[in-house]
Amino acid sequence: MKKPSKQLNLFGQSDPDTTIHEKRLDKAPWTMFIDGASRNNPGPSAVGIHLSKDKTAILNEGFFTGIKTNNQAEYLALIIGVILTEEQLKPFDKLEINADSQLLVRQMEGVYKIKNTELKKYAACAQQLLEPYTYTIKHVFREQNTIADALANKGLDQKIIPSDAIIKRLKKYDIIL
Repeated sequence: MKKPSKQLNLFGQSDPDTTIHEKRLDKAPWTMFIDGASRNNPGPSAVGIHLSKDKTAILNEGFFTGIKTNNQAEYLALIIGVILTEEQLKPFDKLEINADSQLLVRQMEGVYKIKNTELKKYAACAQQLLEPYTYTIKHVFREQNTIADALANKGLDQKIIPSDAIIKRLKKYDIIL
């Protein structure tokens, strides 16, 4: 087996403990599908989060999030999704986030301005939580997001409340469920 190449330090010497990304980068990304749902707008809302690695489901959660707008629910899906994945991700892992909300994706990319003050707060929270990670966020069609959608509906129908730890984290960002 070929030994991986070594990185050179500033003085041209090989660092025996560091190979070029071999030890750090896991080539298979984590994949997260998120969805927020609101019946009426605003109305009873929920989030669905599906996390997988190598096409194996790692996490499937749906939570009731109180009375929110649809856009607030979409952001809460992202925020709660990131909170839930923190235990799974390691430094240098890549996270691919998929959402069927074009507004959320474009706002997180900086393409669309965020005018609503509540959504600005949610976006700032999401950006801060995502800061330590290498991630992409992309828009997918609803047909590609059926698992997260079903999880959001389950959370809404069964009124599944997020854990106290999640609620506590949200309160740090002045987000109340």
